[in-house]
Amino acid sequence: MTFEHCDPLSDEFFEQRKKELEQRVTARRYNHSLGVVDACVMLAHTYGIDERKARLAGILHDWDKCYDDDGIRRRAHEVALDVDAEVLDMAPQALHGMTAALALARDYPEIPEDVIQAISRHTVASVDMQPLDMALYVADAIEVNRDPKKLGVQVEQLRGMVGKETLEKLFFETYRFWTILLLNRTSSLHPDTITVWNEYANRFKPCGKKSFKEMRKELT
Repeated sequence: MTFEHCDPLSDEFFEQRKKELEQRVTARRYNHSLGVVDACVMLAHTYGIDERKARLAGILHDWDKCYDDDGIRRRAHEVALDVDAEVLDMAPQALHGMTAALALARDYPEIPEDVIQAISRHTVASVDMQPLDMALYVADAIEVNRDPKKLGVQVEQLRGMVGKETLEKLFFETYRFWTILLLNRTSSLHPDTITVWNEYANRFKPCGKKSFKEMRKELT
C-alpha cells in the first residue's frame, strides 16, 4: 500500500481512513467505530489528551475486525506478530488490536507512535497504560452503541464516572467489567490479563479486595 503523504492528524487523513474502514468492516462495526471516535474525543477533552490523536485511534482501533479467527492467524503471520502459538490458537480475536497496530505502522508510518500503541493495547491492555491507551480502552466500552440491556447496567455506571473519577480509576473499572464479562461468557483470556489485573488491583486496593463472588454479583 502506498502511503498518502499528509498530516496523519489532519481532517483529510481521518476522512480517508474512515472511508477505508467503511469498506473493510460490517455496518455494525463501522457504526461502533464512529461511536468510539466520539467517546474517545470526549474522554480526551475531559482528561486533557490530544483530541486529534483520540479520534484517529478511535477510527482505527478495529481496523482488523474484518478478519475471522483464521484470518487473524494469517494476519499475525503477515505482520510478524510475536505471539505464543497457544494464544494464537485459543484467543485469536484478542490479537486484532495488535495485528492492526503493526499493519497500520507499516502502511502509514507517519501515524504517531502513541496512537499505534493505543490501538495495540485496546484489547488486552498493559501494566503501564498511558492516557491515550486508557481513553481508547474506556471509549470502546462506553460508546453510545453499547447497550446496557445486553452488557449490563455497568455500562451506564462507567459512563457516569467520566469526569468524576481519575482516568486510571475509570480504566481499572472498565477492565474489571470486561474481564468479568468474559469470564461469565466462558471466553478464553489472553495470558497477560491476570498480570494486568494484578497490577491495577494492587493500585486500587479497596476495589481489588472484592471477592470474585462479589464481582460476579455486580453483573447479575
